[in-house]
Amino acid sequence: MGFRFLHTADWQLGKPFAGFEPDLSASLRDARLAMIDRIAGVARDAAAVHVLVAGDVWDQAMPSDRVLLQPIDRMAAAEDLIWWLLPGNHDPAGPESLWQRLAARGLPVNVRAAVDAAPVAMTEDIYLLPAPWTSKRPGRDLTASFDTMETPAGAKRIGLAHGGVQGFGSDPDASFPIAADRADLAGLTYLALGDWHGTKRAGPRAWYPGTPEPDRFRNNDAGAVLLVQEGHEDEPQRIPTQTFAWEMHSLAMERTLDPNDAVAPIATSDWPAHQRLLQIELSGRVSLEQRRALDLVRQDLSARLAHLDWRDDGLEIAVADDQSLNEHADPVIAETARRLAAAGDAESQAALLLLDDLVSAS
Repeated sequence: MGFRFLHTADWQLGKPFAGFEPDLSASLRDARLAMIDRIAGVARDAAAVHVLVAGDVWDQAMPSDRVLLQPIDRMAAAEDLIWWLLPGNHDPAGPESLWQRLAARGLPVNVRAAVDAAPVAMTEDIYLLPAPWTSKRPGRDLTASFDTMETPAGAKRIGLAHGGVQGFGSDPDASFPIAADRADLAGLTYLALGDWHGTKRAGPRAWYPGTPEPDRFRNNDAGAVLLVQEGHEDEPQRIPTQTFAWEMHSLAMERTLDPNDAVAPIATSDWPAHQRLLQIELSGRVSLEQRRALDLVRQDLSARLAHLDWRDDGLEIAVADDQSLNEHADPVIAETARRLAAAGDAESQAALLLLDDLVSAS
């Protein structure tokens, strides 16, 4: 079967999710902590003893003791696995850092902090080459040191790094980009990268696994870890790990579309509704009747889902197609309706719906 390991990154433990309701924020934080147990289960199922975490283990440089120690306890409980933790740009190993706090307390024997840029043996003939961040802006390609790190003759070399590759990554200004051919330059069997929150190949035998628990609306294959097997280093296996699904959808409405039918393919999913976060962006031209039906759909989805980000600024209400307002006996009402519809902004759309309420009630 050969040597195999799990590659993960960007856990960002303690991420506050401040933009959500308190109950959901707490659930999202808990899911990020619980993913450690899920990753441990994946490792055991795959017969992989080593788990490489390529940076941003924590979301901030100075987390509370609770945020810092609970993950360590969970990793320690998985005593049959070895966890390799790399400091990233969110949690650099600078002076008085969380890494010094952990060192002062003493790490469990199966949890290894990769805070030194020096080779360390994973097995007798496999060496890990870490590139830890020691500040927020190191100003250089931290993986350049891999080229001159010495390992025993014939040993396999696995790089562990965090950052963008030739401008590819979430924070390209924080560091000089990693050379796209670093694996070849440094004689690496595999380059385990972090920073990009989705699964992506970044060069020869170089991969981003993405965050194992999604944290934003972006269609980038987040929510997984990579299983890397000896002899197939450029073809790692992507294994899903997420608890919550973050989905982005665009919906172009037409006058002939029934709102319930239009939204049904988005609303229907094998994923439990209470674990789905949806962002739906609507555009097109609808009647007042359709707009009211869409509001009912929005209310229903909002009640069922974990979170709904409903964006309908791109919808236009077609007053010309609505007889009750367009041909109202009072020319002032008809003209007001046309002007509000022509304005097209959210406030005018809301005022138009209110006007229609008043007309319908009269």
